[in-house]
Amino acid sequence: MKRTIITLLLCLTSHANADLVPVFFTGGQSNSTPTWAAAIEAELQVGYDANSVVVTTSHGGQRLFKWVTDDVRRQNYLDDRAAVQSAFATIAGNGDTPVLTGVFWFQGESDSDSYLEMDRYTLRFNTLIGFFNTDFNANVFTVITQIDADPDFPLQPGRTLASIEYLRAIQYQIGQQPLFRSIDSRGYDRYDSWHLMPSEQARLG
Repeated sequence: MKRTIITLLLCLTSHANADLVPVFFTGGQSNSTPTWAAAIEAELQVGYDANSVVVTTSHGGQRLFKWVTDDVRRQNYLDDRAAVQSAFATIAGNGDTPVLTGVFWFQGESDSDSYLEMDRYTLRFNTLIGFFNTDFNANVFTVITQIDADPDFPLQPGRTLASIEYLRAIQYQIGQQPLFRSIDSRGYDRYDSWHLMPSEQARLG
């Protein structure tokens, strides 16, 4: 699945001008790790002949409203935007033109204890991507990772296997929108209820 998505992304975002540098953002909660980002970057650089840049951030334990509420950019988004802007400045300083091309997202575990928050998830996530598009004059391709939990570990209060399935279904439907895809983190080994083993982060990519 990962390779299929990367191939599709390359087809949708190929650039004829070698001075254009595709920039990709990977973000979310604590499963958004440098290991995960590095695996994504390795595949992207094969397709883009190493002419791409990946920016990664992580905000552990954060619900989606920490990025956006209604039509308001909140602090996590502002921090993520600043990280991308810094990469843009470096690329422009080298005489090239940065283009925000894709967003890879791994977040939602913290939203899974509230059906109210989960019912707001799609609107908020689409707003988040809309902010990236507006702020960087882009039309990004977005890959959202469906969360999961290992049932062999205890869940935090308020979270149930049923609520996790509820959010997984929401994230899957988000991935059915034009220029969106979803990938599934189910079936990957975790060292607690939520977090992927580092080797599995690399395998998921």
